[in-house]
Amino acid sequence: EDPDSLVRKEGTARFQDRVQNEAEPLSDFLFRHLGEGLNLDSQEGRSRMAMLAKPLIAALPDGLYREMLLGRLAEITRLETATLRAAVLDTPPIPATRSQPPLAGEPPRDNSLGYPDLGYENADENPSRQGYGKKPRFEPRQRQSRQPSSSRIQTLGLPEQAVRLLLQDPKQAKLTSSAELQEMRLDSNSLLVELVRLLESSPDISTPALLGAWHDTELGDQLTRLAANEFLTPHVGVDMELKGIVNGLRLAAMEAELRECTDLETTIRLKQAIEALKRASISE
Repeated sequence: EDPDSLVRKEGTARFQDRVQNEAEPLSDFLFRHLGEGLNLDSQEGRSRMAMLAKPLIAALPDGLYREMLLGRLAEITRLETATLRAAVLDTPPIPATRSQPPLAGEPPRDNSLGYPDLGYENADENPSRQGYGKKPRFEPRQRQSRQPSSSRIQTLGLPEQAVRLLLQDPKQAKLTSSAELQEMRLDSNSLLVELVRLLESSPDISTPALLGAWHDTELGDQLTRLAANEFLTPHVGVDMELKGIVNGLRLAAMEAELRECTDLETTIRLKQAIEALKRASISE
């Protein structure tokens, strides 16, 4: 139930009591959802946990809260905090003064997370078991320099902005449909269409599970980059912001159709629809 409804039903005092004494801390919620379905007693499960947490923690501003989350993740994954911090924040770890070569017959070490290669960080040759990947990827991943999130968000187009909002609140996918998005001439294989299609089939999926569903796929890489633009915490107004973006996509599609239209009757109908949509957007 949303906070506004609870306040109206139970009153402000009861709501504040719920927040102080009953609400699950965000960190507990995050790690509980990330660990769903994982065997954290195995190296594979702990490595997977670290990879799912990586884009979420990396997007946090530098400070005590991020350090606390890193410490908690280090406890869960049984890694040194410094090693985990280097992997999560895409900075190389401080080299040791002496490096010991692997023993004879020992597999090469994967230093990205402190584990041997378990098929998660560098498993680009394996298509996703969930079936969402469109093609296997063989190129090594290139590290991108981290820019301030505000500058990256400003460069996002409407579809990417919609994806970012759906990552914050997946239930808002009800504001549109994959069929409507394709009618707007969005590529059926685009990230937004695929994401809405997934949310139509799994409307109750959580954000961590959503990120994990496309792990190590081409679409998953796009999702991870968008997730890193802004830490995924619910905030007021996601529905209204997303509704405005969807209306913007509808308007752009109708204006594109109008430019190509040669029929007078259809031209008049499109102009009327465009004006009606603009008025509706202003009134909202």
